[in-house]
Amino acid sequence: MHRKTFTLLLILSFFLILLIVSCKSQKTPTATPSAQIPAATASAIPTLPVGTPAPDKGIVTGVLLRKMPDGSVQSVGTRLFLAKLLTNQQGTIVPLAGLLESEAPFAFPDQRGQFVFSDVEPATYALVIRAPAFAMLARDMATGEDVVIKVVAGQVIDLGTITVEANY
Repeated sequence: MHRKTFTLLLILSFFLILLIVSCKSQKTPTATPSAQIPAATASAIPTLPVGTPAPDKGIVTGVLLRKMPDGSVQSVGTRLFLAKLLTNQQGTIVPLAGLLESEAPFAFPDQRGQFVFSDVEPATYALVIRAPAFAMLARDMATGEDVVIKVVAGQVIDLGTITVEANY
């Protein structure tokens, strides 16, 4: 059982690394002073609480929607992870990310697609969508770029609304 789990994690990690290597550009949002998130759509669903980050941690929040083939949009409805971008020997970030699901920050979007990652260690991360059979980088349709976030201690990073293609 443990060998199968390890093998599956190794394969998923390799696939994620290949995806990140293929990305040519990155979106690095800036921190916003507000901890309030605008609703993706008008509804009676309450907004997820964001809170205040600890002095040595950050918070990442936003709304993630997927565009369906008929043009409608809906919540991704699956778990999200922050995969830490790797660095070379000189400390420079390289276009590779490592995702160990048991240790990575994760969030579950609500019905509107709103998500909150709390208590995130300062670093640079890629946003990963965990579908049932695979993991993929979140590529924002508006920019055509993979979503990359630089988490800063004591700050709330609001990614706004990100729309991805419904290819899973």
